[in-house]
Amino acid sequence: MALSIENIGYILKSYTTHDIPIPIKYRFSFNKNLKSFTIGYDLLYSKYINRFEHIICFQFIPHDKVKIRFSNTSNSEDLLIDDNSYNFISGLAMGIDLKLKNISLNMGVLNLGAAGFAYGASINFLSN
Repeated sequence: MALSIENIGYILKSYTTHDIPIPIKYRFSFNKNLKSFTIGYDLLYSKYINRFEHIICFQFIPHDKVKIRFSNTSNSEDLLIDDNSYNFISGLAMGIDLKLKNISLNMGVLNLGAAGFAYGASINFLSN
């Protein structure tokens, strides 16, 4: 179980003339770990838009060096468009983590409906 506050900060000097608040988010997370499987749930509250988002995640661990993730969000309803034949995958995400000797590689993709896809990758250098 975890609680977090995200996007806390203060704008020293805005680059626009608009006074837009920082989009603070509050997150409650719960994970249930099984032998080679983890299920997770996040409740995310976005203060800026006064909205809750529910996220469910399934993580499979087929090998001690590989993790595969699939998730979906309640935000997917906002991504739907009437004439999009791929509405059923809007809001779905998947990713993979690979742990090599001293490096961890993480890659993921999120379907944003008609807006396309969001991709992410990271490389972490591990110390012993």
